[in-house]
Amino acid sequence: MTDTQSMRFFTPPKLSPLNLDLASLRKRNGWPAQFDGRTHDGREVYCRYRNGWLSVDIAKAVQSDVHSDAAHLLNERIGPSLHASLSIGQLCHYAGISIQGEVPALPTENEKDDDDRPYIDLTGATTYYDVSFAATVRTASSVVDALAKAFSDSYILQINIDTKGDIYKPEDQSISIYSPGSRPTSSYLLLIAGKKPSEKELSRRPPCYENIWQLGTIFEIKFHGFSHKIHPYGKIHDTKHRVAGQVEDCLHNPLRIEATFATDNATDEALVREVDTVLNQYFPTNKIEARILTTGELLPEHYDRPIDRAIVEWIHQSDDHWMHISTALIGDRREYIGYRPAKSQRHFST
Repeated sequence: MTDTQSMRFFTPPKLSPLNLDLASLRKRNGWPAQFDGRTHDGREVYCRYRNGWLSVDIAKAVQSDVHSDAAHLLNERIGPSLHASLSIGQLCHYAGISIQGEVPALPTENEKDDDDRPYIDLTGATTYYDVSFAATVRTASSVVDALAKAFSDSYILQINIDTKGDIYKPEDQSISIYSPGSRPTSSYLLLIAGKKPSEKELSRRPPCYENIWQLGTIFEIKFHGFSHKIHPYGKIHDTKHRVAGQVEDCLHNPLRIEATFATDNATDEALVREVDTVLNQYFPTNKIEARILTTGELLPEHYDRPIDRAIVEWIHQSDDHWMHISTALIGDRREYIGYRPAKSQRHFST
């Protein structure tokens, strides 16, 4: 397994406790989770949980600003990427913080934050699988089809929204079972390894997701519509540069697949790894090279990235096709840099 693939699985680590008792600590409103506090000698304390990373900072002196002159006590990843909901009880339990000798209670099983986002288990008892790819519609459909056929005891539910008016209501949502070989009609699907819902469950409006979650191992599949503005890269130096995702014949958008399983459940882990193997067939890891567009000079920098096979094929059709273009300072000049999967994956050192 490559480093890129291993990063898809995350089990929250057990942190070394700070053994920090504070005079006060409160949670701010909003998202991501942020907390303000004071030490017993009056110094500011600031904690933040964003994109799975938890930080705890304490001002170096009473008169110091915790955002500019602080001691960084903790900066650790404790949750899945893009997650940012944390209760004050979780913060204190995980980081080893108390408030005047007391540790706030952990949230209840179904408790949510002020923005209606659920708190999740970050004790290490649950492992999170999370992967996102830039995918064409053709590949995204093929992936859904492959996953629907991959396991004898699995199926895919489509979450459909049929809004009758300008205002969305829960009753506008319905579910249906995806038929392999057809094109998905929804951008939000559930791959479920386990018992199929009854006809009664399928016909409920709105669907009762509490019942669905009990049916087996759940994979959430999300494919968002195309929303990026197409940029006129072809005007750069009067050339005809074309960038994947910015041209009609190679549009793509994120395909995201998430799952959770008990860390000590080897059966569920094996199932998730089987799904990961299927995904690797459509998104193999490529070496990415960088070139200066004005000269074609190959730069020494390179990195690995899983890429949709269809996008790789499109890029390799022409020397003017790129994965993306950015600018960088090369010497004393700002240059346009083009990035693309190398045609030969063997000339890079590892």
